[in-house]
Amino acid sequence: MQVVPRSSLVFVLVLLGLALSGCGDDGSSDGGSSTTGEDPASSSGVDPSTGADPSTGEPGTGSSSSGSEPTTGEPDGTDDTDSTGEEPPPGDPVTIAVGYGGMRVRSLDDGQTWQDYAQLIPNGGDDMDLLRGAAFGEGRFVAVGWRIFSSPDGATWTEHDNPTGQWYGAAAHGNGIFMAVGGGGYCARSDDGQAWEACTDATDDGGFTHVRSLLFLDGLFYTADANGVLRSTPDGEQWTVVDPSFGTPWAAIDDAGQIVPREEAAPAEFATKRLRGGSPIQRAEPGSEDFVPVFDVPDDNGVFQAYRFAFAEGWVQ
Repeated sequence: MQVVPRSSLVFVLVLLGLALSGCGDDGSSDGGSSTTGEDPASSSGVDPSTGADPSTGEPGTGSSSSGSEPTTGEPDGTDDTDSTGEEPPPGDPVTIAVGYGGMRVRSLDDGQTWQDYAQLIPNGGDDMDLLRGAAFGEGRFVAVGWRIFSSPDGATWTEHDNPTGQWYGAAAHGNGIFMAVGGGGYCARSDDGQAWEACTDATDDGGFTHVRSLLFLDGLFYTADANGVLRSTPDGEQWTVVDPSFGTPWAAIDDAGQIVPREEAAPAEFATKRLRGGSPIQRAEPGSEDFVPVFDVPDDNGVFQAYRFAFAEGWVQ
């Protein structure tokens, strides 16, 4: 397996935790409909206006980012640098989680307690309201699915236009831009997390192949698709195959700063915590398997599995 060596691990936000349910990726019915009443799983062809996958009947996913990768720049509480020797980002650390029914919630104490819960609908499914991935950059959080939201603090959210009409399952920030990828390889990008435009299909128009991961490392975005092909791009204009035999759509940045395959059900890893999705949200200390419930999500709107990028961490001034 080819890996990507690290020259410097760039702070990335988005990925990945424990699957507590199938969430449409097993080809089961998605159950949701758009605000226009369309059923995203009912189309017999690939309809860009709905993005339904005719082969599985699912709207998708793949970060979080959505899930979150291990981050650098986290204050260690002892001096002005973290354990990597880098100065921490300015502001106060905030962790967000997104999921079913358009749920969004944030933590101000490193995932110990959660507050400022918001949702679009109760009892959400794998539908147009599901938020699948999240990222932080430019002083702003973004949350993506069929719909796109941004927030300066994880508490107040604004919805923005989706330029492709597809679902996005993972988001990342780097090179001064946000990027999101998902159903059929569709790609969107934004300079500020608010005005989005379509970018080049992450699978090079090689068919309607879902992409599940999006990471940023050493000046490049990396994504892995459902066929296990790893690609990279600096800006979404052109994608380059890095490893055609990567073997899985689930990718992570390891402690050595390499892009590696990961277990689909791995928790979201941060410098100071591990998080699992579903409902309730569960938390453990770094390196520990002792997960404890920290937040019961209301109205059956659990966090979209963290291994699908449903958590992000940022710093709010």
